[in-house]
Amino acid sequence: MVEGEPVTLHPDTEIQKDDLILWKFEDTLIAQRTGKTRETREGTDGRFRDRLKLDKRTGSLTIKSTRTEHSGLYKLQQNSSRGTTNKRFKVAINLKKVSVKEGESVTLRTNAVIQRKDELRWLFGNENTLIAEIKGGIVKISTFDVADGKFRDRLQLDEKTGSLVIRNATTEHAGVYTLKIISRKVTKIKRCNVTVRVLTTIGMRGKNVTLYPDTEVQRDDLIMWTFGDQDDLIAQLTGENGETSYANAERFRDKLKLNKNTGSLTISNITTGPYKLQIISSTRTACRTFRVFNSCESGPKTVSMLARECLVLITDFKVERDESVEWRFEDKILTTGMNGDISKTFYSADVRFRGRLELHHQTGSLTIKDTRTSDTGVYHLKICNRSGENICWEFSVTVSDSRGNRLNNSAIGLMNGEVPVAVNMQQATSPV
Repeated sequence: MVEGEPVTLHPDTEIQKDDLILWKFEDTLIAQRTGKTRETREGTDGRFRDRLKLDKRTGSLTIKSTRTEHSGLYKLQQNSSRGTTNKRFKVAINLKKVSVKEGESVTLRTNAVIQRKDELRWLFGNENTLIAEIKGGIVKISTFDVADGKFRDRLQLDEKTGSLVIRNATTEHAGVYTLKIISRKVTKIKRCNVTVRVLTTIGMRGKNVTLYPDTEVQRDDLIMWTFGDQDDLIAQLTGENGETSYANAERFRDKLKLNKNTGSLTISNITTGPYKLQIISSTRTACRTFRVFNSCESGPKTVSMLARECLVLITDFKVERDESVEWRFEDKILTTGMNGDISKTFYSADVRFRGRLELHHQTGSLTIKDTRTSDTGVYHLKICNRSGENICWEFSVTVSDSRGNRLNNSAIGLMNGEVPVAVNMQQATSPV
């Protein structure tokens, strides 16, 4: 059940005129019917105020304009001359979810027509920070210093519908957005949870990994790559003169290469952690975030990411022409291909992965878009090379949803407070 929708709990039993009907939330009485008399209560903390409706004929209880706080156990007790009947109802109310890839725009729709005298407010986060409003027909967007400046030059508010557009979304725009529409008669409240997906890149210790902007770079753009939670500048490409500079930090010395044409950054002997890209021009500022993880036989074997993010399983191989690549999941073929002959590419008809797989023929790497908890399992890669050997890799992946639920009971540590996906990489070489 999505927040904002009504839910009705039905006794599914015959109700007599003189029956006593009691509804409880957990152990708190919230509604009762005694003969012709009906009564609803708002609860000890007021969470049910003006939300309950008790049907005098059927005894059904309707909760209007539901919120997540209405999730829980509801108990029905029916007392009659025939005896006492008890029933339980478990209700789960979830926030509406909106997911967007980092750098894209997201539109939060009101699905309403705003009247001239209505007041509309958009609030962000647990602190309910005001970021946009319509009052008396006047549209007002928050100033740049609201919410630490994270919404500066990013918001667009439709004065007719009240829909809010967040341009060039980044991970710091993820969170709960609350809409309040205040009219003379009623105040309507809607909420949604926005998640911003970032690219997770997995590489091997001692190997190279390249981070791609995934957007067109113009000649005059300023390109800045930063690393870590403090956003330390590690590489920069300065506009028209094409000057490239790198950090002098010991950990990145002689390890970085910035492509002047594409803005992509190649890291040799990779350093794990969060990498951020900013592309700044006269008309826009585009941002991308990459999480790079190191996985090898002697290194860390657990990687964390949320479902709905994009996962790239990197082999760090160069697949020669006419060499074949095969990926399997749960011993079933996912995709096969041959470098130099795109026509021989095959993708499984498995509905779980339909439209979400991309095979990189030159490296054998596999991209899984819009990951889901059902993607949890073991992935096997086999590259048949010219020398008569099979180069084999094994990836053990665990995907968690936004609430931290997993499909298995593996003990997985959290990284930066996020919910994990685990990747273990093992290499073996065997003769054909």
